[in-house]
Amino acid sequence: LFRSILLKQRRFGESMRHARLALDLDPVSVPANQNLAALFHYLKQDDDMIRQYRKVLELEPRHTFAHLMIAEVLTERGLSSEAYRELEANADGTKDDPLTLRTRGEIAAILKDRAQAEDALRRLIARKSSGGVSSCYIAGIYAMLGKKDDAFEWLERAYGEWDGFLSLLQVYPAFD
Repeated sequence: LFRSILLKQRRFGESMRHARLALDLDPVSVPANQNLAALFHYLKQDDDMIRQYRKVLELEPRHTFAHLMIAEVLTERGLSSEAYRELEANADGTKDDPLTLRTRGEIAAILKDRAQAEDALRRLIARKSSGGVSSCYIAGIYAMLGKKDDAFEWLERAYGEWDGFLSLLQVYPAFD
């Protein structure tokens, strides 16, 4: 928790110290390993992030978030076939999960596959009414598609909803 607060304040050095301390205290903790991997992601240290998420997968092979984040970085590197293999490793009933839909939409946007990105958007928006979908997820995909007005519209909704994801806006890669 403390690492997360420091990250949101862009106090990256302190955040890294706390993440590593947590891992030193409990090296086989999935949350501690995931927190360090996420920090690497926000710092755009992709090689370190992939290595750390691979450690998470050694501890918990069906860890959805680890597969999704690795797939996204592989896509950004132009390794789309490897990214899709990573997504398939995570295909055990989570295809309609909001986090999975968000990541698939972001990957499709990176690959310039507008149809797939817009399909993910439609599905996220449809699920929004039943809850559990962050408006920031939708805004991020729109941002990556270059649809800035739509992205800002969904960010405004997120603000009105007190969406906690807004606190990551300045470090989340989709909003670069």
